[in-house]
Amino acid sequence: MLDRAAARTSAAELSVQDIAAVVSDIIRDYRKEILKHVRRLHELTAIRLNDRREQERLSRVARRVTQLESEIRMLRKEHNGRSS
Repeated sequence: MLDRAAARTSAAELSVQDIAAVVSDIIRDYRKEILKHVRRLHELTAIRLNDRREQERLSRVARRVTQLESEIRMLRKEHNGRSS
């Protein structure tokens, strides 16, 4: 947008307000795109959380994380026992 506006007029004719207006439009457009993306991600998350298979998958992941944390604690105890 800024390039097209600059192509139609010389730099000397552009005011700070002109540039601010163009930049403001660009920022507003980016904001709209970001909000659309976040909305889609939110909807996808809601759909996935209501899916039984997804709930089972998340439960398995949580169980694995718990097991790994337990194993890490055990290894730390063993390591600390050896280094003493």
